[in-house]
Amino acid sequence: MKNCDYCEEEFEDEEQLHIHWMEEHADEITSHEKDKAKKAKRDKDERKRRAKEEQKNKIMAVAGTAGIVVLLVGIGYGAVSAGLLDGPDFEETTGHYHATFDLYIDGDRYQFDDPRYLERVQEIHLHDADNQIHSHRRGMTFQQFLNTIDLDYGEEYIETPDERHEGEVRLFHNHGDADGHEGWAEIDIRELEFTDQDKILLVLGEYSDEEIEDMQESVPPVTIDPAPGSSAA
Repeated sequence: MKNCDYCEEEFEDEEQLHIHWMEEHADEITSHEKDKAKKAKRDKDERKRRAKEEQKNKIMAVAGTAGIVVLLVGIGYGAVSAGLLDGPDFEETTGHYHATFDLYIDGDRYQFDDPRYLERVQEIHLHDADNQIHSHRRGMTFQQFLNTIDLDYGEEYIETPDERHEGEVRLFHNHGDADGHEGWAEIDIRELEFTDQDKILLVLGEYSDEEIEDMQESVPPVTIDPAPGSSAA
C-alpha cells in the first residue's frame, strides 16, 4: 500500500497514488511529482487505448465475412446504447436537449461531416454536420457523447477514429450566453455534464487568449429552442 503524504489516503500502487496527486493536490505537489503524475496518467490512458484497440481487432477477427461484420456493427451500436446510456446515472428526459460544440487540434477545426459521425446512437447523436448534439437523456458527459462517435480524450491526447494526437488538452463551457465571452469558462476536462443550450469548445495545442476567444466565437449557436423544463427554457 502507498500513502499520500498530503492527505494520508492509501492506494494499492504508485500509479494510483500519482494520479491522485494530480486530481486532488495539483497545487501542492512538486514539479518532480507532477511529472510522475502526468506519466502515470499517460500510461493509464495508453493501456485503455490498447485494450479498446485489441477489442476491435478481436471483433474483426471473429467476424470472418462482410455479412457478419455488418451484424456485429449493429450489435455494437446497440451495446453502446444499452451499456453506455442505460446506466443508473442517466435519466430519460421529455423532448430534446441540445448543445453545440467545436473541436480544434493543433489549430485546425475538426470536421464532423463524415456520415460515420451521424445518428450513431438513438439517445444522443448528431443529425448533420452542424455540430449540434441532440440528446434524449439527462446526466451524460461530453466525453461520453464523444465516445459514441469513436472519439476520446485525456489531459494530453485526443484520439479520433483515424489518429491519436498528443498535446495539452483544454475544455471550455458556455451555458446560455450567445454573445460575448462573459459566459465562457475553462473547466476540468472530465467534469462537463452538459445541459440544454450549452456551447462547448475542446482544444488540443498551445494557443493565446485571443486565439481561444476566436475559437469560442466559432462554436455554432444552438438553433433549436430550449427544451421544456430545461434550465434554459
